[in-house]
Amino acid sequence: MNTPTMIRSTLTLLTLTTGLVLAAQDYGFSTSWTHDLKPVQDSLKMDTITRPAQLIVVHEADDGEVYDLWKQHFKERATSVDRSGGILVAGQAMLDEQGPVDLRGQLNWDKKRVATDVRLVVLDSQGSPVDGARAMSVAHDLAVALNQAVVNEQIAEVQKDLDKVNDDLEKAQKDHGKAVDNEDDLQQDLTKLQDKAEDNLKDAEKVRKEIASLQRKYDLNKDPKTLEKIAKKQKELAKLESKQMDLMEDQQKTSKKIDKAGDDAPDALEDIGDLQAKKEAIDAVMESLKVKLASIR
Repeated sequence: MNTPTMIRSTLTLLTLTTGLVLAAQDYGFSTSWTHDLKPVQDSLKMDTITRPAQLIVVHEADDGEVYDLWKQHFKERATSVDRSGGILVAGQAMLDEQGPVDLRGQLNWDKKRVATDVRLVVLDSQGSPVDGARAMSVAHDLAVALNQAVVNEQIAEVQKDLDKVNDDLEKAQKDHGKAVDNEDDLQQDLTKLQDKAEDNLKDAEKVRKEIASLQRKYDLNKDPKTLEKIAKKQKELAKLESKQMDLMEDQQKTSKKIDKAGDDAPDALEDIGDLQAKKEAIDAVMESLKVKLASIR
């Protein structure tokens, strides 16, 4: 037999599992790394001259994004960074201990592969291609750096969502705490109102007895002063009865507030459950991205 607790547990597990899948899909990028960044020998024709080149791939980034990453990467490493005639340029770049090099890169975005091919030419300070081993080393290091930069941007995107869900979760937890405290405070207020009403009824009953006693006395002596006392006591009783009505009305209002607070607490608790599931899903994406980043080499 499925108890409510079992049903809630099953629904929570289903929500969490679904959230993990959806969280990865919603970002539109892979959370794992399966690519080989070893450069492939190629060539690139610049003007009328064909130069030996290294073909590297930047995954999950189009040519515009790769250009932005190129500028960012060479900002502190090269004396000049530009884009001319579809060719990326990084002049006098210090990338190893063998001296500055000039880089030329041609980009080709492949939508089906979700990747941008970069044909990279590495030239020495005299404008001649460097030896193959050095060119391959420079190209491999650049491929690693650019792909890591892509994943770091993915991590930054996920971190923003994680920060937001953490803020939302903290707010929901505070809301739940306030709802519980509010319900407790209202319950205490209701108890005080009930006590006041009970005391007020006792006071009213006492006054009624006093009026009855004075009425019997008046019936015997017809003393006008006794009649004045009766009138005074009747006014006192009227005030007590009016107060009793107000106390009953306040009890009804407080009871309604308690009912609302009783609904607010479970609603806030449900929000906390949803946000916790969302947080766990995003946490899982973040951890996968950290592994992905560490796998790029």
